[in-house]
Amino acid sequence: MAIAQARRIGETHLRVTFGDETGARLEAVAFGAFDGPLGPLLEGHASARFHLAGRLEINHWQGRSKVQLRLEDAARA
Repeated sequence: MAIAQARRIGETHLRVTFGDETGARLEAVAFGAFDGPLGPLLEGHASARFHLAGRLEINHWQGRSKVQLRLEDAARA
Protein backbone atom coordinates (compact mmCIF):
# COMPACT_ATOMS: atom_id res chain seq x y z
CA MET A 1 0.00 0.00 0.00
CA ALA A 2 1.09 3.59 -0.51
CA ILE A 3 1.48 6.19 2.22
CA ALA A 4 -1.36 8.71 2.08
CA GLN A 5 -0.30 10.56 5.25
CA ALA A 6 2.30 10.15 8.00
CA ARG A 7 2.62 12.26 11.12
CA ARG A 8 4.63 12.03 14.30
CA ILE A 9 2.73 11.53 17.55
CA GLY A 10 4.64 12.75 20.56
CA GLU A 11 8.37 12.07 20.62
CA THR A 12 8.72 8.58 19.16
CA HIS A 13 5.40 7.34 17.72
CA LEU A 14 4.07 7.55 14.17
CA ARG A 15 0.51 7.51 12.81
CA VAL A 16 0.28 6.49 9.15
CA THR A 17 -2.62 6.26 6.73
CA PHE A 18 -2.03 3.87 3.86
CA GLY A 19 -4.21 3.77 0.76
CA ASP A 20 -4.49 2.32 -2.72
CA GLU A 21 -5.92 3.30 -6.07
CA THR A 22 -9.34 1.81 -5.21
CA GLY A 23 -9.79 4.26 -2.35
CA ALA A 24 -9.26 1.67 0.40
CA ARG A 25 -7.60 3.10 3.52
CA LEU A 26 -5.83 1.54 6.47
CA GLU A 27 -4.91 3.47 9.60
CA ALA A 28 -1.74 2.33 11.33
CA VAL A 29 0.23 3.26 14.41
CA ALA A 30 3.89 2.48 15.02
CA PHE A 31 4.80 2.91 18.67
CA GLY A 32 8.46 3.76 19.23
CA ALA A 33 8.98 4.20 15.47
CA PHE A 34 11.63 6.87 15.99
CA ASP A 35 13.59 4.69 18.41
CA GLY A 36 14.83 2.84 15.32
CA PRO A 37 14.82 3.06 11.51
CA LEU A 38 11.05 2.62 10.94
CA GLY A 39 10.02 6.23 11.69
CA PRO A 40 12.55 7.89 9.37
CA LEU A 41 11.78 5.30 6.67
CA LEU A 42 8.08 6.18 6.59
CA GLU A 43 8.05 9.87 7.51
CA GLY A 44 8.06 12.19 4.53
CA HIS A 45 7.59 9.48 1.92
CA ALA A 46 4.08 10.31 0.69
CA SER A 47 2.91 8.08 -2.18
CA ALA A 48 5.76 5.59 -1.69
CA ARG A 49 4.60 1.94 -1.65
CA PHE A 50 5.48 -0.40 1.22
CA HIS A 51 5.07 -3.99 2.33
CA LEU A 52 3.67 -3.94 5.87
CA ALA A 53 4.09 -6.24 8.87
CA GLY A 54 2.03 -6.00 12.02
CA ARG A 55 -1.25 -7.05 13.55
CA LEU A 56 -4.79 -5.75 13.36
CA GLU A 57 -6.39 -4.51 16.55
CA ILE A 58 -9.38 -2.50 17.71
CA ASN A 59 -8.47 1.03 18.78
CA HIS A 60 -10.85 2.36 21.46
CA TRP A 61 -10.40 6.14 21.67
CA GLN A 62 -12.77 8.81 22.97
CA GLY A 63 -15.79 6.51 22.91
CA ARG A 64 -15.17 5.33 19.33
CA SER A 65 -13.82 2.00 18.12
CA LYS A 66 -12.07 1.35 14.82
CA VAL A 67 -9.70 -1.16 13.29
CA GLN A 68 -6.07 -0.15 12.99
CA LEU A 69 -2.81 -1.87 12.14
CA ARG A 70 -0.22 -2.02 14.93
CA LEU A 71 2.68 -1.53 12.55
CA GLU A 72 5.83 -3.41 13.54
CA ASP A 73 7.90 -3.24 10.36
CA ALA A 74 7.78 -2.06 6.76
CA ALA A 75 9.91 -2.35 3.62
CA ARG A 76 9.77 -0.47 0.35
CA ALA A 77 7.79 -2.41 -2.24
